[in-house]
Amino acid sequence: MIHKTKAIALARIPFKEHTLIVKAYTELFGLQSYIVHGVRSAGKKRMNPALFEPLQLLDMVVYHKKTREIQRLTEARICKPYQSLSHEADKQIYLLVMAELLLRITEAYDEQRPLDPRFRFLSDSLYAFDALRDGYSIFFFQFCVKLSQHLGLAIGRRPELHARLEAAQITNPTPIAKTLWTAYQSPYQPSPALLQPYLYPALQFLLKEYEKTYPQLAKIRKNPYLKDLF
Repeated sequence: MIHKTKAIALARIPFKEHTLIVKAYTELFGLQSYIVHGVRSAGKKRMNPALFEPLQLLDMVVYHKKTREIQRLTEARICKPYQSLSHEADKQIYLLVMAELLLRITEAYDEQRPLDPRFRFLSDSLYAFDALRDGYSIFFFQFCVKLSQHLGLAIGRRPELHARLEAAQITNPTPIAKTLWTAYQSPYQPSPALLQPYLYPALQFLLKEYEKTYPQLAKIRKNPYLKDLF
């Protein structure tokens, strides 16, 4: 059956000369794999592989059948073009980490929920990141915290989390705890200079909390490139 759905591209895998397998988190069907024909081929039905860059937001037309492991995609176009995410190298590094994080979580969480509210959170977060001019590491940290809410993880509200950060030996947890639940770029955030020294240890704590439910995230937490983002 043919459906129109919004989607967030997470990964693309070359398959034969002019074909890709695209993993995308869709608004209607959750995580799905799609076979995409006509990539890099000549003709009117050619699809540009750049459409499926990590965390690109798409409007797609798909054939969906519950019994299939790989669905068929017939049309794809960008929802609303990013102003900076597509070309700013510093932001693209964060996008790659976010895409890997989301892919590992959604692969483990296979429930399909129509009009999943998490999709709206993810798309809103990506456009918020697109609008940022600085504070990328703070955004990434906040994104991980806010995502945990949508996954039902018991990370804890500010008073409880403050105590848990102290127990995890996070130096000066107060600015971290204040930042967690504010809006992206909130005027009530502590300054980036004050937060920066504590973000990476706090992120390590946060990812360890994730690992209690999603142990496959240990690979991300232990990867040395993560520290370079902070």
